[in-house]
Amino acid sequence: MKKSGWNFNRILKKLFTYFYYFSAPKNTETMKPTAWVYSLFFVFLFTFVSGNAQDTDFKQRRWRPDQSNFENYVREAYGEKADELVFDRPSRLKTLKNLFANSFIFVENGPGIKVPEYFPELSTVPLVKRYNSSLTRNSFDPNTFNPFKYEFNFYSKERQFFHVDGTNYFIIIEPFQIRE
Repeated sequence: MKKSGWNFNRILKKLFTYFYYFSAPKNTETMKPTAWVYSLFFVFLFTFVSGNAQDTDFKQRRWRPDQSNFENYVREAYGEKADELVFDRPSRLKTLKNLFANSFIFVENGPGIKVPEYFPELSTVPLVKRYNSSLTRNSFDPNTFNPFKYEFNFYSKERQFFHVDGTNYFIIIEPFQIRE
C-alpha cells in the first residue's frame, strides 16, 4: 500500500536530508552523516521544544470557570428557589449555562504587571441575597469562584472588567451573545 501525504517521520527525514546535504561535511566512504550532525540537530530540536513549554516568566494566564461546578453554583446562589427559577425553566437554564461557559474569563497578571486602577474592585459588587440570604464573600480562587453570587450585569453589550481586591487577578465579563 502506497503511503500518501506527509507525516512527522517523512518531514523529519526530509529536513535532515536537506540539512545534511547542504551544510554537513560527509564521510565519503560510507556517505553517512558524522556524529556532530546528529548532535547539532537534536540540540536545536530540544532547544525549540523545551523553550516553548516553559511558563516561568508569564505575562498573563487566562481561563474560564470549570463547567462541572455549574449546578452547585446555581444552587448556592438561588438557594431553595434554584429548581423553580432555573432548572425547571429550560430557556433560563440554557441562558445561564451559556453565560457561565462563554462570558467569564479569569486573568492572572504575571509578576510586576499591575491591574489597571480604573477596574472596579470586586468588593464593590453587591451579593445577590434575594434568594439566599446566607451568601458570603469567599477568598478568591478562580477554580471555585461563583459568579452567580454577585450582581454583575450579565446582559451588558460591552465588555466589563473587575479587579479582585489585593491580588493580580481580574475578571472579564464578555458581552452577552445568544449562542445555539
